[in-house]
Amino acid sequence: MAMLITNFNKLIQSKIVWGLFIGLVVFAFVAMDMATPDASPQRSANDPIGIVFGDEITRQEFLTSYRNVYLIYSIMTGEALQVDEETDQALTEAAWNRLAVLKKAREQGYSASPEQIVTTIKNLPLFQNQQTGQFDTNAYNAFVDNFLAGLGMDAKAFEDAYEENIILEQAAQVAGEGILVTEEEVLETYHLLNDLITLDTALIPLKDTSAPRVSEAEAQAFYKANSATFELPAKASVHYVEFDVADYTAVVNVTDEMLTQVYSNNLERYRVEADPENPSATPSYLPLAEVRGALEAIVRTELARQEAFSAADNFVAALSDEGADFAIKANAAGKEVIKNIPPFSANETMEGIDPTAPFAKATFNLDLTPNQYYSDPVVGRDHIYVIALQKKLPAFIPAFEAVKQLAMEQAQQQADANAYREHVTSLYTQVQQAIADGTSFAAAINATSLSLETLAPFNSEQPLEHPQATTLMERTYQLKAAQLAAPIQTKSGVLLAAVKLRDEADTTKLSAQRPRIEASLIQQKKANRVSAWQASIVAEAAIEIFEDEPES
Repeated sequence: MAMLITNFNKLIQSKIVWGLFIGLVVFAFVAMDMATPDASPQRSANDPIGIVFGDEITRQEFLTSYRNVYLIYSIMTGEALQVDEETDQALTEAAWNRLAVLKKAREQGYSASPEQIVTTIKNLPLFQNQQTGQFDTNAYNAFVDNFLAGLGMDAKAFEDAYEENIILEQAAQVAGEGILVTEEEVLETYHLLNDLITLDTALIPLKDTSAPRVSEAEAQAFYKANSATFELPAKASVHYVEFDVADYTAVVNVTDEMLTQVYSNNLERYRVEADPENPSATPSYLPLAEVRGALEAIVRTELARQEAFSAADNFVAALSDEGADFAIKANAAGKEVIKNIPPFSANETMEGIDPTAPFAKATFNLDLTPNQYYSDPVVGRDHIYVIALQKKLPAFIPAFEAVKQLAMEQAQQQADANAYREHVTSLYTQVQQAIADGTSFAAAINATSLSLETLAPFNSEQPLEHPQATTLMERTYQLKAAQLAAPIQTKSGVLLAAVKLRDEADTTKLSAQRPRIEASLIQQKKANRVSAWQASIVAEAAIEIFEDEPES
């Protein structure tokens, strides 16, 4: 966490990086706006989209809660959360739950004063100066002007979000009060941490088990049962023209005024850190003369990209003329139509196409109609494209004969996996039953074809050294001697493990560890209680989300 926050603070001090960061935020909220209720003229911000505690929740209320959850998470982790479908579902659920818990907390009289809000924000690690450890106004202003602006928020909305957070934290703190731990719990935890545990293990190798060779009839049955997995994706065939950014670098003019302005706007990029042993020292900056060459190359490339885009845009404008022919207009623009690109799918990377350009995405947004068969300029780092759709090939499931070899391979893989799974189940059951009958794990393993390995003892201060150490420790630290752990899946097979010895630690270290153990137990119990408290409020709120929004 500390490293994330440190990196985040460094990001704030660079306007160039902030621009990239805002790009991520804008992208994230494009995704979010696709997944959240559509704010069209017919569906306004004040339309109800759900009910919490019997009260209607408007689209704007929900969107504010959603963005606040996104904002708080981004600040906690130190990076802008990218919103995909799965993340959007989690944020949506959290936003509705936040509305419910916040409503209950306000009803119970919790509030936050302006002084509390200001103090809380100023104490965020995000806004602490790296050298002085004090609140950095510049860092805060950069955050407001860049990150918050990218979320469609301002300083007041940020303060409102933290007012809500303070209220939620106050209510949660009260809900988690009064936690006690018993001496038995302390002793149990002490032993879980300090007992020395010796494990016996045995690997059931994956490579040693396979099924008989599948027949063509079995492969055909597999193909029929899993035909969807053999589907070939939709593909598109296109022609395109290419505008190379490098072709325009010689025609642009980089002036001293431009360089001075860009240098000034991005001065923090050229900051030379002050003396680390003297935090009050004034930082210096690399002079323009020293960075002029690199800066001029950046500016020239950006101006060339703008010229290339303008040329591509003019070409697109020419295509909008009624009856315009793509090849004729390309020739008039002095461009060759490239036709030798093979059909490709929406998720395919095409050889020879600038990988930074959303070429495939733009293609699959086109239709074979007079005004929609060609794209707007598709911008990449080094090239800009205008695409002309020629044909769309629908997705289809090929006949068995066409994918016979693949079906044979996949059917065999499934048969081998089934055989291995049955082998593991049989061995595990055999060992489990032997242990239940009083046989040791070692003796049970010796009765099989498996090899036994005894590992070095471990506890919390003496970690286990093994490729599967983390999983082995997690699954066995609570087990008693002779108990069998759940099977562990590894790349080379399934690992069986049992506790051979549990050497009980004496209590000489208990007094020294007691404060940490008690604090940890209280924290865990408090988290469980607060979680249960939140769940009870959400259940009481009877949240209803409208699938079909009411007519306005």
